[in-house]
Amino acid sequence: EYRAGSVAGEKGDSLALDPATGLWIDHNPSAPEPRQGNLLTLVQAAKGLSPEEARRWAARWLGLPEEGPLGKRRARLKRKGRAVELEVQVLKNPGPEVPERPGSQAPGNPDLFDHPRFRDLLLPKGDDGRPLGPASEEVLRRMVSRLLRTPEALAYLQARGLDARAARRFYLGLADTETAKAALAYPLIGPNGAPVRRHLYYEVPGLTEGAPGKGWGRGKPTSYWAVPPFEGPAPRRKLFVCEGAKDGWALWFHLHGQAWAQDLAVVTSTHGSAVPEAWKDPLFWAPWEEVYLGQDSDPAGEELARKVAALAGRPVRRVRVPEGKGKDWTDYFLAGGTPEGFRLLLEGAEVWEEEASGPKVRLPDPVDINRAFVGGHLYVPVRILENRGEEGARYRTVVVRSDGAVLGWGYLPSPPGTPPEDRVLALDDGTIIRRPPKATRETKGSWSAESINRFLEARRRGRSAMTLAPRDLPGLIVSHLRQVVLPAEDGYVLAALGVMTSYVQAVFDAVPLFLVVGPPGSGKTEFARLMAELGANGVVITGQTSAAAAARVIDETGGLVAFDDLEEVRQRSGSAEASQLEQFLKVSYKKETAVKNWVDTKGMRVYALNFFGVKVITNTQGAGEILGSRMLVIRTARLKDLRGRPRTEGLPPEALSELRDNLYVWAMENAASLHALYRERFAGKGERLDEIAAPLRAIARHLGDEELVARLEEALRRQEGRLEEAPSDVEVVETALKELVRQGYRAYVALSHVVYEARRLVGDDWGRERTVDIPRWRDPKWVGQIARNYGWAAPEKAVRPRLWDKQFRVMRLEPSFVERVVAELQANRVPMEPPKQPLAFCLETPCAECAYLHYCDIKREKENWLKRYGEAKLLLRRRQLEEEFRAELGPAWEEVQAAMLASEEEEEK
Repeated sequence: EYRAGSVAGEKGDSLALDPATGLWIDHNPSAPEPRQGNLLTLVQAAKGLSPEEARRWAARWLGLPEEGPLGKRRARLKRKGRAVELEVQVLKNPGPEVPERPGSQAPGNPDLFDHPRFRDLLLPKGDDGRPLGPASEEVLRRMVSRLLRTPEALAYLQARGLDARAARRFYLGLADTETAKAALAYPLIGPNGAPVRRHLYYEVPGLTEGAPGKGWGRGKPTSYWAVPPFEGPAPRRKLFVCEGAKDGWALWFHLHGQAWAQDLAVVTSTHGSAVPEAWKDPLFWAPWEEVYLGQDSDPAGEELARKVAALAGRPVRRVRVPEGKGKDWTDYFLAGGTPEGFRLLLEGAEVWEEEASGPKVRLPDPVDINRAFVGGHLYVPVRILENRGEEGARYRTVVVRSDGAVLGWGYLPSPPGTPPEDRVLALDDGTIIRRPPKATRETKGSWSAESINRFLEARRRGRSAMTLAPRDLPGLIVSHLRQVVLPAEDGYVLAALGVMTSYVQAVFDAVPLFLVVGPPGSGKTEFARLMAELGANGVVITGQTSAAAAARVIDETGGLVAFDDLEEVRQRSGSAEASQLEQFLKVSYKKETAVKNWVDTKGMRVYALNFFGVKVITNTQGAGEILGSRMLVIRTARLKDLRGRPRTEGLPPEALSELRDNLYVWAMENAASLHALYRERFAGKGERLDEIAAPLRAIARHLGDEELVARLEEALRRQEGRLEEAPSDVEVVETALKELVRQGYRAYVALSHVVYEARRLVGDDWGRERTVDIPRWRDPKWVGQIARNYGWAAPEKAVRPRLWDKQFRVMRLEPSFVERVVAELQANRVPMEPPKQPLAFCLETPCAECAYLHYCDIKREKENWLKRYGEAKLLLRRRQLEEEFRAELGPAWEEVQAAMLASEEEEEK
């Protein structure tokens, strides 16, 4: 039996080879795959080859011809008098040397990944240009063991999102150098995953002493393979270039278990911005199917990416860390980035083409700066008063960028005599724009000067300019919208998130349109006006406006536009203009279809207008079938139909202004991260309802409010049947629970009580198709399951107290649900009854006075029990129940009792 330290032939005994069978195994768990097999897999491991490549190498080594018919040949491999049979597969007609295009493998053509010079270019090289030899296994083991025993070093890795797995994978250890003690040391990794005999070092703050810098090492720049291309059974054919070994470690750590990433190799230079000599050879880049340049998202990283792209001489993709998630890939994953989000960044990466030697056509692609999200930045035009000293003062429109830059604009230099329509209009940052920025008179007060300056100063200092908590914004919007009383809470949730969408609509591919529908006098106009008052650049278009004027307003404002009765606008305009407006509104929910050519029928001029954005349309009869499919419906009702529920006052002017300012700041500070979340989780998924609801879902999820997310999902589920007036079974249960909370059952409720209350609210026959049907909402077991699934009741098993010789199932209500219902009732000034124990509805109320007399199925048991035992036993049973609830329900029952006692004392006063 032969022994060695590794497949590279190092001293040691972890690798064993049996010459009698030709089988081998490497017992070192950190050794790269394959770690065992026959002689062919040994060749594969030692040379870093694929199985097919190992067979070809063996054929050449044995002197067998590599050309000829496809077939199998057997050779005898002799070692010290022993013979082992080796099966070799020989390929027919290898074809020309170079494929037709990078990454291609045309039939009959050899794979450039097999090209000897390509493989040589991938190897880490020394200063003499020769491949570096294998690292000492014993030295690596000692250094790694030292690191794993040092808490400060482990904490350093953990702070970067890594753990002991990364240390073992990359042979991360602690070593003393000539100048430094306890430095983080790591060997270079070759394209086959094997460590080589050259180390680089990082300083570990608080541990390393005498470090010459944050990172250092000897030798010329060379390649470091964090994810090697020839490590597995098949080569990885896509290449990602990062900036620094730490980013390579982070990428391996988060991607190595992802099926889609198994074809992605990761490389970096050992010297940051210095480029290895091998990278200057076009053959280094030619074979890869894709090349991604993932250098840091800063000016230095951008410059390095441009340099590497020029060396590659082929199309590459530039991948940047999204704004708000740091500058490198370690920052990205520490900031909550996910492998799926990284995959989407690869898919959406910008393509950099090499400059063609011949003439090239460049088509214009200007942006509408009034509603722009470009390069990870949100842009907002604002009108300022500019004091120019002796020259005087003037109004001027500038553009505030979400990173805190204030940009002017103008025409780029052009050849003399260039007509005005052919000149290029651009911002100071080089963004080419379709037309001059405009902050219209109607919207000049949306974002106050005080808030803008506070935002700019906060950006300079690297902090937030918010004066309100982001999670409080939807609630404040709802409190203002409650000036109109809606029959369901769904409308407030949808409207609040719609208002927030108007501030960041540029980051989305599609946004919702809202239809506010209800009978005359139900507050439709007022509700639309309130949404416009709260929205970004909000404006109301009344029935006195023509279709042409409405189109221009939509184009100029770029914000939330409310139509007060679209039907009147149609009737006021000519048939051609009205038809144009309706057709353009149908596609205005989607960014890619929202820019349309508007024909002015009076002057017969054509204008390119942008209709994209959140719209609110009021109507008594609803919208057409096509337009309605793009809309979320909010229903209104007359106050007399809502049991006299009172209106609220809404926010005072100062609070309203502060809310709008905070919505702008929230949008500017969170646009990039919101865009990343939208792309990762919601964009391009589902049907049209999912498409227009995606911004609302992204905002709710981004705010981190799970209750808001749940309420939104319930509201969207109901939108699927929005043309139907009847509530669903779940809505019936929710309404009954809310009413019981109002009646005082704010800790525990009996399931039968919920069913009785539902029957009282909607009638005993609601939901039946036939007289023999029993609706689901009348089944206590189903009611309990639904209450737990929707988070209205706690998940624990219901308790079962006995009354009238009958068991009642009692469930505990979730405090968050009770708090929300109580807050709604208080906001609407609905009086609430004092707290009650869960069986009070039957125990405390005579049958003749019971509201559920006509639905009750326990009346007979109660009357028989009272007849048998009398009032004395009833008082005793009441005390027994109190003791049972105290034992079963614990401290919560004591809280109910205390509240009941306090309520009784208040009534006596």
